[in-house]
Amino acid sequence: MHDKTDSLGVTFKQCILSGCQNTDSGIGVYAASPDSYDAFAPLFTPIIETYHNIKIDAGHESNMDHTQLNCPPFAEEDAAMIKSTRIRVGRNLAKYPLGPGISKDQRKEVEKLVTEALSKFEGDLKGTYYSLETMSEADQKQLIADHFLFKEGDRFLEACGLNREWPEARGIFHNDAKTFLTWVNEEDQLRIISMQQGADIGEVFSRLARATNEIEKVAEFAHTKNLGYITSCPTNLGTALRASVHIHLPNLGKEKAAFQKIADGFHVQIRGAHGEHTETDDHIYDISNKRRLGRSEKDLVQDMYDGVKAMIEAEKDLRPKTEANAEEPKKEEAVVEEAKPEVKEDAKVEVAEEATTECGPHLKKPEDIVNFPVFPKGCNSSVSRHLTKACWDELHDKSDSAGVSFKMCVLSGCQNTDSGIGCYAGSHKGYTEFGTLFDPVILEYHGHAKDAKHVSDMDYTKLNCPPFAEEDAAMIKSTRIRVGRNLAKFPLGPGISKD
Repeated sequence: MHDKTDSLGVTFKQCILSGCQNTDSGIGVYAASPDSYDAFAPLFTPIIETYHNIKIDAGHESNMDHTQLNCPPFAEEDAAMIKSTRIRVGRNLAKYPLGPGISKDQRKEVEKLVTEALSKFEGDLKGTYYSLETMSEADQKQLIADHFLFKEGDRFLEACGLNREWPEARGIFHNDAKTFLTWVNEEDQLRIISMQQGADIGEVFSRLARATNEIEKVAEFAHTKNLGYITSCPTNLGTALRASVHIHLPNLGKEKAAFQKIADGFHVQIRGAHGEHTETDDHIYDISNKRRLGRSEKDLVQDMYDGVKAMIEAEKDLRPKTEANAEEPKKEEAVVEEAKPEVKEDAKVEVAEEATTECGPHLKKPEDIVNFPVFPKGCNSSVSRHLTKACWDELHDKSDSAGVSFKMCVLSGCQNTDSGIGCYAGSHKGYTEFGTLFDPVILEYHGHAKDAKHVSDMDYTKLNCPPFAEEDAAMIKSTRIRVGRNLAKFPLGPGISKD
């Protein structure tokens, strides 16, 4: 691949430069044109399949039909918990390279084509386009006050070429009611956003769908049957959709294991309301869909709605009776994420509200991990991603049925922060009894879910390997095959006794 270019002339080296330069990247590769995903498939395909846990040839269905969404209005009491709702999608135009590969003139063409489509909006979508290059100081101040103004990309986006000619041919459109936004030529050529105060998820998705459909009548979006809508970062492929609410859950927020269990069951993720990886003192949480590829936009919004509904029911069940009729905090204004390049979705370790234990070589024994372990910035081990605060609260004082402690299983990764995985099972039962940690580690590494089946077959007679021709066989110097095995009656190495 090293000397190859895709059909639009973008080099393989351009696609990997950001990750080679920034070794703390989560993903580290960016497609510079829609064709990059095919032309450089030996790199992109395994990254996509590992991140999204789906085979590319499984196909992707797109569906923005808001009428198929099953989201009846919340009851008044339930709706009062939801402060704001926001749904966005990323889109790129089929005729042009993606941001890392687009030329200066092509970027201007994209802006012209998109703004022509936006200028034809009517009714509740009618609004104004503000060019970052030419906007007045007064407009700039107002857009900052509204949290609408996006900024030049970070070092990761700088390295992949997305900041070139900044701020030329970039801009922001918003409707008169400030419930609909379009960012032009940010990380993707279009980031289309619908949001409003309150709990009406159906209305927010309907507005987004109508606007997106109107834009595509003028500017066709890049889309394939296997990858869905094409984006520069592989993590956003498929729908490039994030549907979220800010919701007040003061009781459920204290029950972190139960909170996370609901989130996992509905494929949603929990963040602090002030951004990814933030904690919250006011128990207002950002709840959003986790999946992108392999499910339609309608399905992902449904995930979010169903997850939020389950969380509301759990919150009410946990309320003390004296609190049941307490007034909810005053609704906040519709929240829009601070306009900056979105941090990629590699799960990071949560910051504990209580005392913590700093990871590093000073940890010599399991007992040294006194409190929730915090990994240093840049640590990229599996244990650092999946040992969440909720997982720690559930398991930190537990031992498996062979007597091996949870802390023993994570000690290696906590001590050696340059580990690749960082956790070891001390017995066969460790994988199930500490499944809250091991299940996502195994799924991430092998793409094998806990309810999937594994078939063993050591019948060599089924192997289709006729002898090589003499000339071919002469090239092969030696052959070696190995398997690892452990005995069923004993703990595994980390937990076995001397005797």
